[in-house]
Formats: sequence, structure tokens, C-alpha cells
Amino acid sequence: MFRAQDVFEAPGLNEIGKVAWAFNTPGNWDGVRSGLETLAPYASDGTLKQKTAVLEALSRLATFVRTPMPNDVIAELLTQVELAAPYDVTVEPEPLGRMLELAADVAGHVGYDASLYLHHGSAVFHSARLLASFLELAERARHDGARKLILEQFGMCIDAAQRATPKPFSDAVLWYEHRRSNPGRGRYVPPAELDSVEARLLGVY
Repeated sequence: MFRAQDVFEAPGLNEIGKVAWAFNTPGNWDGVRSGLETLAPYASDGTLKQKTAVLEALSRLATFVRTPMPNDVIAELLTQVELAAPYDVTVEPEPLGRMLELAADVAGHVGYDASLYLHHGSAVFHSARLLASFLELAERARHDGARKLILEQFGMCIDAAQRATPKPFSDAVLWYEHRRSNPGRGRYVPPAELDSVEARLLGVY
């Protein structure tokens, strides 16, 4: 059946697909930056299918790039995940679950690498915040599959932070554990006992 929506989406999906394949074997970080620049409008203003395709491309990047990412690439990657991820339980259960799983996959991979290899505190903080928001939505939508995956990502990030050196980067463990059990709603204010942990993770001493 012909749908005008399919015609509208197709060029964007094709463009996103090309970026996703380019992320398989990125030749240089400038190429990754160019790909992320191409994805940005679809992450923020794309259709549901386009946003899902963006999350698939970002998941490919987070999974296949096994070298330390530059700070600006990490920041843009996490920003686009936040823009493309669903935040409304009115999305149909199947696409909602798929989008949550993809978004959690990216945030989990970045959080793991930021904890164990990169020692990038603000990326740990951002990843934990995203995973917590995805966990809250999965619980509200009663999407057990996505909830399980998100908790697994939290667990892997906690494990990475526990093994990270030098200390006090183990503060990331406290942050991940707290966000896993307290996803929160609305404007989030961390408890007073985590103030110093948050400050160290964000590089504010």
C-alpha cells in the first residue's frame, strides 16, 4: 500500500544507512564527526523510523569503535542518543522496546569505556543519567525486556568502574549504583551524600 510517509522517510533512511555502514570501519575521527553531523537533524527532528535508524547507527559506532574516542565525539554521541531516544510511553510497545534497547546499548558501551579505559568522568555521569531515564521509561511501559537489558548495562558499567584505576574513579560505582536504583522523575536533585562524588565525576572540585 502506498504511503506518503514512506516516500518522505526513505531518503533520510538511506542517508542514515550510509553513515551507519561508514561507522563500521571509520578511517579517521573527522569521518566520524562528519557522520554524526549528518545524523544530528534526524536524531532531533526525524520520524520514529528515522530516530530508530539513528540509534542503530550510533549503536554500531559505540560497539565497533574499540579505540578511545575524543571527548567531542563522546559528547555528540551521547547528545544524539538523548535526542533520538523515546521519552513517551505512548509509542507502540515494539518500537519503544527496540529504541530503548538500542539507546541503552550506546549509553552502556560509552559508560563502560569511560569508566574502565577513558577515565572520562562527565561521560560516566551522562551515561548513568541516560540509563536511569531509560530504566524509568521501561518500568512505566512495563517493558521487561528493555528493563532487563538496561540493568545489565548498569551492571557492566559498575563492574568496569570497580576495576578502573586510578582512584578515586571508583566514585563512578556509587553513581551507577545510585542511578540504577533511583532513576527519579522530573527535575533530578542528587542526595547530599553524592554531591562530592558528582563534583569529582564532572571535574568540579
